[in-house]
Amino acid sequence: DVLLRPDDIVYSPESRLKALIVGKTFLGASTLYRLQLPTGNQLEGIFPSHADYPTGQEVGIGIAADHLVVFPAQGSVAAYEKLPEAGVRRYSSNV
Repeated sequence: DVLLRPDDIVYSPESRLKALIVGKTFLGASTLYRLQLPTGNQLEGIFPSHADYPTGQEVGIGIAADHLVVFPAQGSVAAYEKLPEAGVRRYSSNV
């Protein structure tokens, strides 16, 4: 399992991955968008507020994978592996 935070989801107009904006909350310098994927799953993304996208618009999105938090999947062999003290394994491109 991978943890994706709203700041990991980025607006990417050229992306083939599209999401439908189903809700949004203005946060000042940024806007928190509730996004629905073609599968029906929903996630949140934070985009700069200088571009305002209306509810109902489809946008291209991507993942800013400069850091990922990975958890062992429930029921997997990895779930029984001893984890570091932090309880999760962190993978970063900054290492």
